[in-house]
Amino acid sequence: MKHFPGWYGYVDGQPVPLHEVYGALGGIVVGAGRHRVEMRYRPSSVYWGAGLTLTGSLAALAAGYLSFIRQTH
Repeated sequence: MKHFPGWYGYVDGQPVPLHEVYGALGGIVVGAGRHRVEMRYRPSSVYWGAGLTLTGSLAALAAGYLSFIRQTH
């Protein structure tokens, strides 16, 4: 949804669209009866950040390992 990037809605485990409510909130349309309603926040920036953190950590480990190898020879 363009107003709420990263937010996803689910009813009974099935994805459903989010709707803008009162100009500032996100809402889900649900029929009568008992349902399990979920709203999850999964922005793509979190996945990009995790990937970059992993890449940086691996690069730092490789640099440390290479430095250790050079000092021992």
